[in-house]
Amino acid sequence: MKTYLKIIYLIFLVSLLIPLFIKAITFENPFANVTLEELMNSVFNFILWVAIAITFPMIIVAAYYFLTSGGDPEKVRTAKRIIFWVVIGLIIIFLAKSIPYIIKQIIEGPPPPVEICDNGVDDDGDNLPDCLDPDCAIDPTACPCLPQICQDLLTLVASNYGARCGDSGYDPIADINKDQKIDMRDIGLVASKCGDAIACQNTWNNASNPCP
Repeated sequence: MKTYLKIIYLIFLVSLLIPLFIKAITFENPFANVTLEELMNSVFNFILWVAIAITFPMIIVAAYYFLTSGGDPEKVRTAKRIIFWVVIGLIIIFLAKSIPYIIKQIIEGPPPPVEICDNGVDDDGDNLPDCLDPDCAIDPTACPCLPQICQDLLTLVASNYGARCGDSGYDPIADINKDQKIDMRDIGLVASKCGDAIACQNTWNNASNPCP
């Protein structure tokens, strides 16, 4: 019996080394990741690889019991139990891959709603429906504002939305009403200029900085 254990142990070691030789597996430091989800994924990937490496020797052991059973029902039952628990273990480990996602959902909550640009509804709850929402205003295919100079102005306002004087994202050109902040009123003012290239160009060229 000790000889068989040595053979099983040797097979196990070989199964661990083969992926290293063919460079199929690369080891990474799981603590080098910066997010909980990435860390959990690294840990589960390692566990999965170890489990798969153990699976092959266990299947060989089960096959040995089958082949040497000689009609012995106890050996057949042992082989069946080994295969059963190997399969159960793999299923559990594969299902465990979803644990990082579940933990992320518990910690961060569900993903925020996305604004739909053509349904007349404020989908993301920011009181800015459709093309008044910066997420839509910045998309020329969803909310075209022609000619191009007007679209460029609208894109600038949308990309600086929420910025105030002193913020790194504040652009005085985007502050259409010069109230030292870029908000829905600025988007509305640009939207009212759509179709008037001269008005959009004058707004762009004659912009002043209201910040002290």
